[in-house]
Amino acid sequence: MSDPLSNGVFTVGPSGLVSIDYLYDGGAYEGELALFSLEGLETFQPGSRAFIQEAARRALSDSHLGAVVIQDATDAARLSGAFPDDKDVNAGSYKGVKTMRMQPGTRFGFMLVPNGTVQEVFERPKRSGAKRPLFSLATANPNHAVQVGQIGDRTGAGHILAFEDLRTDRRSDRDYNDVIIHIQGAIGRATPIDALIAPRRDWRTTP
Repeated sequence: MSDPLSNGVFTVGPSGLVSIDYLYDGGAYEGELALFSLEGLETFQPGSRAFIQEAARRALSDSHLGAVVIQDATDAARLSGAFPDDKDVNAGSYKGVKTMRMQPGTRFGFMLVPNGTVQEVFERPKRSGAKRPLFSLATANPNHAVQVGQIGDRTGAGHILAFEDLRTDRRSDRDYNDVIIHIQGAIGRATPIDALIAPRRDWRTTP
């Protein structure tokens, strides 16, 4: 039987250390980004109330099971500036690269709460609107919407991931620059951003 938890999944490398660098904040929302272990979650239906609550629980544990890695209300991205169709919304202080220890070989995914906190999701896992969490795993999103694109190498040890904070199965600008991170210490697979980004919103071609 094929594993539904595949695309948007990352595996911890042999060191057990996973590092996240918050590169760019292009979204007006103030949300949170978390990573969480997928071990044992095969028994949960992706996107179900139980799956969402367990993902939030693991993220809030700040342990080898997961952690909140970006709190946009207080954390600034390393890079600032605005693209032509946007304004500079980067605020707060840059906290540097966040490194967490996980078990080598552990599979994990990301959860973005567009305009809210992981704690709010844990308390009410079936929230809707901008507080509805969006996942790196399309199978956990409404209508299997793809919310995360990968820039550059798809299989190397370093990845740049670009998150879209508006549901792509609904009205979305599909600019995929709302949260951009660099992740090291893990390998994995995500959809190339070329297949996702709206051509008129492609900031990669900005002079």
